[in-house]
Amino acid sequence: MRYIELLGDYLRRRAYGKQDGELDEEIAAALQLRLEELEDLSDEWLKSRLSTADEVDPWRALMASELALSVGHVRLAEERTLAAAFLFERAAVCLDWAMRGDLGPAATRVAAHVDALALALRSAEVDAEARAAVMRRAEEAGRFSVVEDLLFDLANDGWPDALTWGEPFYDRLADLEPDDLRAGGLDPADLADDRADLRAQFEAAGPPRGRGLPPASDDDA
Repeated sequence: MRYIELLGDYLRRRAYGKQDGELDEEIAAALQLRLEELEDLSDEWLKSRLSTADEVDPWRALMASELALSVGHVRLAEERTLAAAFLFERAAVCLDWAMRGDLGPAATRVAAHVDALALALRSAEVDAEARAAVMRRAEEAGRFSVVEDLLFDLANDGWPDALTWGEPFYDRLADLEPDDLRAGGLDPADLADDRADLRAQFEAAGPPRGRGLPPASDDDA
């Protein structure tokens, strides 16, 4: 997996606005030949390939997340919905790894990537935990409207932790400055109503259902 070994250097150069024609050509050729490996490796094996000194390189992980998202859209266009969902979930996993470390200049890429990934997760049959993972990382990136959209999706699906995670989320928002909320895509004047709407939507949803959630048991009926 030569392309995995090059991801960190490639992203680092791009983040600093440097061009390297030879490296770009090598990466492009490797990607063309090795894309399927992104879909075939287990999470643990992929994690080992993204790691140096037993720690995930955040640069590589972010690039892998962006790549998985891009290939997922290709699979979606090919009407390979299960493959697309898998890649979107993999993108969420890689994003989580990436944001556990110091991304340096590449951190400026995170907000746009979170927005794009959240949109993909909301439009595909993906695991609820993948959506929840991106939701948590979206808050760290200051994309509060993305968090809210995903929370409402999960509440509508009856996700068990929608309120236990959503209520503290609104508590944290209440401590922020109005300008910070607006920068994150939310209207400060709507927070109380949004919180009440989330609670009402969760209560109306009933037992867990929908994308990536376990079916209701006989006890829930």
